[in-house]
Amino acid sequence: MVRVTLAAAALTAGAITRAVPRVMRTLRMRSRIQMALNSSDPDVVLEGQVAQHIGASNVERFQDEIHVDGRRVGEIDVQTSTMVVEVTNGSGAGTGRQLRRLISERQSSLVGRELVLFAPNITSGRRRHWSGLGIRVVRSLDEL
Repeated sequence: MVRVTLAAAALTAGAITRAVPRVMRTLRMRSRIQMALNSSDPDVVLEGQVAQHIGASNVERFQDEIHVDGRRVGEIDVQTSTMVVEVTNGSGAGTGRQLRRLISERQSSLVGRELVLFAPNITSGRRRHWSGLGIRVVRSLDEL
């Protein structure tokens, strides 16, 4: 009987040890998302809304800079294990450079993730343009 109890305790301790880093990462992510939601910058608030909709436990990177050879080449707004979401409040005209960087960067750190443009105010022409390049363009949180 004691062996079973000790084995169960060891398994529980192991599970807790593995769970603590995930819980701490989720709590830190929730805090970062909340800070974005409280921002006075509408673009930052929108990034926070997207991350909140996806869920802090699913977000791997949020407002995270991309560096290549020691220099900043862009920013990841929201990243999960399956997608990278570029967020813009604009019509989609000013997102070209960032999306091109993400497309070229996809070959290294973003391999296997879908590139998504979240743009509630995008024009239909820009939407067709980015969709034609293989980028999923969404205009509402429900489309994510």
